[in-house]
Amino acid sequence: MEETKSLYMMTLGCPKNRVDSEVMLGTLRTRGYSLVQEASQAEVIVVNTCAFIGPAKQESVDSILEMAELKKSGACKTLVVTGCLSQRYGQELSQEMPEVDHFLGTSAYAQIGDLLAAEASPRQVIPDPDYIHNAETPRINSMPKYTAYLKISEGCDNACAFCIIPTLRGGQRSRTVQDIVAEARNLADSGVQELNLVAQDLTAHRHAVDRGAVLDQHVGTAVLDHGIDARGVAEGTPGDGIGTTDRTDRAVAVDVAGVVDVHDDRVHRF
Repeated sequence: MEETKSLYMMTLGCPKNRVDSEVMLGTLRTRGYSLVQEASQAEVIVVNTCAFIGPAKQESVDSILEMAELKKSGACKTLVVTGCLSQRYGQELSQEMPEVDHFLGTSAYAQIGDLLAAEASPRQVIPDPDYIHNAETPRINSMPKYTAYLKISEGCDNACAFCIIPTLRGGQRSRTVQDIVAEARNLADSGVQELNLVAQDLTAHRHAVDRGAVLDQHVGTAVLDHGIDARGVAEGTPGDGIGTTDRTDRAVAVDVAGVVDVHDDRVHRF
């Protein structure tokens, strides 16, 4: 039997980054890793970073250096840096931080299991940001049991001069409604009562799903009376509403809410 390895996950930044960390947790659990609550006890430490603004970058760098010290004083044998800081500064970081074993970009986090399992693997895995997970991707909810984030899309097509997100996360790409519903059902089966829909630009889902198909064609209005608490969380962009105020985006939330109607005993009505 393969020996269980201890894992510590540090997540910085936004809820979307948290979902990415949850995917890494799920992926590594299938490889026999067990999560520990103290970084000093972990053989593998993963720091999932943010690089959106200056203070976030500084926090990420400080956290990496703090965890790197545990390769000297703790149980840590492997230090992995993932997320937006790796995506933006992978080459520079690999030169400045020799204590880090691997750097993974924002589209490589689901590959972490293969990376750590390989006898010889690249130090940098930073492909163009074009990945988004689906309902079949292993994932462990890190929130309290009754609530969870549900990422419905990734990236952004708004070329705002002040924003680095398209560089870090790539262009807008949306999951199909069917796939979103499937993951919502999985979360409901695990006891989730509240779903928080997250995306970089939540209201852009209607433009991208199924290569231009109108989301309302997939959503039945009959689920409007179902009672799970489904909310939208997203970064605002000029001209867009935030959350689920738009008719189409309300339909997304309501459709996801409707799939857990069979769990009425666990539903919070609002």
